[in-house]
Amino acid sequence: MEFINLPLEIHILIAEQSGSDRAINSLARTNRTFHQLLNLILDQRNAKRKKGRSALVWAAKHDMQPTAQLALKYHNPLKKTKPLLVAAKNGHNRIVQLLLAKKGVNIKAKATDKDKYTALELAVMGNHGSVVKQLLDAGANINPRKTSGRIRHRQSQSPLLFALSSHLYDAARPLIESGRVDLERGNRWGKTALSLAARCEAGDMVQCLLAAGANPNFYLHPPSSPLNRAVFAGYVDIIKVLLAHGADPNVAFGDNQHTSIFIAILIGRLEFVRTLVESGVVDVSHLDGADDTPLSFALTRGRADIASVLLRKARFST
Repeated sequence: MEFINLPLEIHILIAEQSGSDRAINSLARTNRTFHQLLNLILDQRNAKRKKGRSALVWAAKHDMQPTAQLALKYHNPLKKTKPLLVAAKNGHNRIVQLLLAKKGVNIKAKATDKDKYTALELAVMGNHGSVVKQLLDAGANINPRKTSGRIRHRQSQSPLLFALSSHLYDAARPLIESGRVDLERGNRWGKTALSLAARCEAGDMVQCLLAAGANPNFYLHPPSSPLNRAVFAGYVDIIKVLLAHGADPNVAFGDNQHTSIFIAILIGRLEFVRTLVESGVVDVSHLDGADDTPLSFALTRGRADIASVLLRKARFST
């Protein structure tokens, strides 16, 4: 009798007695029936192995849920963290869900990959918002750690600050909405989450932060106040949002004692000046360090158009 015509039970016995995955894989490639039958045997062999957990790691990397489910049957509790780290890095939401439901999985700060990144940090770096949310719901650590690495390339760089400074907004949103992040934490330059969002034209993130309770008037250094950052960066829509939420445009900083309207004049943006003036809360009589008012400051820079807006404001105010 030809080998191919032997009963399937015989084929299974031969495969199970084989000591080589390569031999089984070669046989599986000979026809479709063998492929379907013997691949299952390969998965089972890999899943049962104690070293490497190759089937589970492979499933985590390639988002193969059936293989992951099979492999998890042989690992109870799940003591290794590599499958979760691999799934989080690749943004495989279904695999992360399976692994988090498994007894013994570790998502704490000490569970890291070879580069010392946690599952949450890997998900943030990949901008995998749904994975970030799952990890947060499971209790992942959100605080910066005293270790080296790209995600912590600056002191006090929390996952949220890293996400916002790197424009990873899908990852930033669940961090903000979790209610677990200190929104007043700043990086080493005094930039808070709201300041970073304001300077990056991230209007959605500004709205999200304000809705989560971020204070538009909190800053660690005046030049980094959210409104000043928005004016410096040149985003009029964000300026309007911050003013609507009570941002103070009259915060002066530096030896020159410039407020937001001085910044707008300095960078020559008429629409910014108009927006600030129309808010009704700008002090157009403020004296800077050189005893200039916004009007005299505009005139010394040859901006008659800006001076005209300020004069109308002064006329209506008297």
